[in-house]
Amino acid sequence: MLEVNNLHFRYNSKGFRLEDVSLRIEKGYFYTLVGENGSGKTTLLNLLYGIRKPKRGEIRWKGEILTSKNLPKFRQSAAYVGEVWCDEYATPEANVRFLKLLYPAFDEEYFLEMVKKADLEWRLDCQYNLLSAGEQVKMELAFALARKPELLILDEPLAGLDPVFKTDILELLQSAVAETGMTIFMATNLVTEVEDVTDFTGEIRDGRLVRFGSRLDAAEPGSGEVKA
Repeated sequence: MLEVNNLHFRYNSKGFRLEDVSLRIEKGYFYTLVGENGSGKTTLLNLLYGIRKPKRGEIRWKGEILTSKNLPKFRQSAAYVGEVWCDEYATPEANVRFLKLLYPAFDEEYFLEMVKKADLEWRLDCQYNLLSAGEQVKMELAFALARKPELLILDEPLAGLDPVFKTDILELLQSAVAETGMTIFMATNLVTEVEDVTDFTGEIRDGRLVRFGSRLDAAEPGSGEVKA
């Protein structure tokens, strides 16, 4: 599905570097990328979604190298949940109307189903920036899941949330994988948060992928051989 080959990136000549990252992501699995703050998790996710461009190496989506030309097509099939992108001063209902224009595949009925599962129906007409941090994450996930993406990329969606919200969010994600067969690639600080739901785990340290395999089993650095 998504293949990364010998990816390199750096912010400047003396700054942080991401070096020689290779991995392969297959359809229908839950992947977790673990690493400390500053290890390169967000940088790698930004590269995967085309927010940043690699200095060397390539990213392939279904065998085709991702370029600026085919990036819009890729983003119709993939979703990214990281920084808040929606209109914070509008209601979730208003944001849905905008999303339906951007993404023809957006399923409003499924969105409402996810909102119901997240116990957020009563917040649909509330201004987005008035939602709590946990409610915002749940709503962002509902937005993304309703697009029915083949690949969902998540940048630490559990950070700073209480245990109840974390459990609710993981249940939403598990439900989405089971119902749609999508693939999830999520970055987190602690693998213990997701060890019961993840299929494959990678670890990144100082810009290098040091492990990528089934659960916590050791793998050759950057091997990415994760077919079931």
